[in-house]
Amino acid sequence: LELKAQLLDLIAKLPSCGENSSFCVRIKERLDRDYGQNLSLIGLSEEEGVTPEHLCRSFKKAYGDSPVAYLIKVRLAHARRLLLSTDLSVDEIKEYNDIDDDYTIIEGQKILLP
Repeated sequence: LELKAQLLDLIAKLPSCGENSSFCVRIKERLDRDYGQNLSLIGLSEEEGVTPEHLCRSFKKAYGDSPVAYLIKVRLAHARRLLLSTDLSVDEIKEYNDIDDDYTIIEGQKILLP
């Protein structure tokens, strides 16, 4: 019983994405701001003092996507804006948005190009 009480106490102390918490808001703001950088789930979770699993569950509960899926959407949306409003090549846009996976950019082009 004592171990169960300690476990419940630890769980209660974990950051959550409730109305009064800024945990997921901070992660989302970081992804929106730093989408062009090489961000990692482990690095983000360490900054917040939570496990990667807890980060993923909480973020998905708050926003409907995992942090990785959300980051890909942000990068592709920005890449689309660049494709439509600049003369940059696809390779330049990939580099600027930290999109280095050919599969992602190929899939992204289906979304990016009208």
